[in-house]
Formats: sequence, structure tokens, C-alpha cells
Amino acid sequence: YCEMACPWGIPQFDEELHSIRKCTMCFDRIDQGLEPACVATCPTDTLQFMTREEAERKAQEAEAEGLYTYGYSEIGGTSWIYISDVSFSEFGLPELSSVTHKDFQSNLLTRFAAVGLLGGAALVVLKTYADRRETLSREGGGE
Repeated sequence: YCEMACPWGIPQFDEELHSIRKCTMCFDRIDQGLEPACVATCPTDTLQFMTREEAERKAQEAEAEGLYTYGYSEIGGTSWIYISDVSFSEFGLPELSSVTHKDFQSNLLTRFAAVGLLGGAALVVLKTYADRRETLSREGGGE
């Protein structure tokens, strides 16, 4: 499911291992007090590793300066926040709603429930109407 649901296409099926593979943020390195390998080896120091609170603060500051952020509010916030002076649509990243998956599912279930209730009510009305027509038809036909 995650392979199809990920808007970035990060999880990939590993044919050899017969399982989904994706970035683990080098949790083993983090447990040792180290940065993820990609951050530690980034030649331009573009990648930074920090707490979510620090990243959100940086994103807010960047937006206040007129920079673009991606991942800060999209789908409720992601594990990665990108900051750029170029719009992310120019990089081909998908436009994502700020609605979280949980809220989306909740809204969807509410809509399905409403449709079900309205549909059920409509069927009751139609059945009552059909029964009433049949009753009137019998009463009118018997005179």
C-alpha cells in the first residue's frame, strides 16, 4: 500500500528481498548520536538533520522571508521539509493538500455515511409511495 500511496514514490519493492524498501533515516546511526548518512556526507551541507520543532521554526522563518517550503504543511506535515527560493512545482513535485490522511479518511467516512443515510431514506420514501399508489389503485379499482 505505501508504495502506491506515497506521493514521491519513495517506497520501492525489492524483488530480491520480496519486501518494500524505503529510507529509515538511518535510525541505527541516530541511536548512536550520529546524523543520517546522507546528511553526514552531503558535500554542500544542504541536508540538515534536526528535531521537528526546529524544522518547523526554520520553515516558518523561510516562509516569512518569501521562500518556498514543501513538506511543512502538505498532508499535515511530512518527515522532510524542503526550503527553496524556487517554487517546488518547477521541480515537478505534486501539489498536495494540507489535509492529513487521517482527516481525509474521516471526512470520506462521514460522506459515505451521509450518502448511505440519504439513500436509505430515499428508498423508504419510494417504497412508501409505491405502497400508497398500490393501495389507492386497489381502492379505486374496486368501486
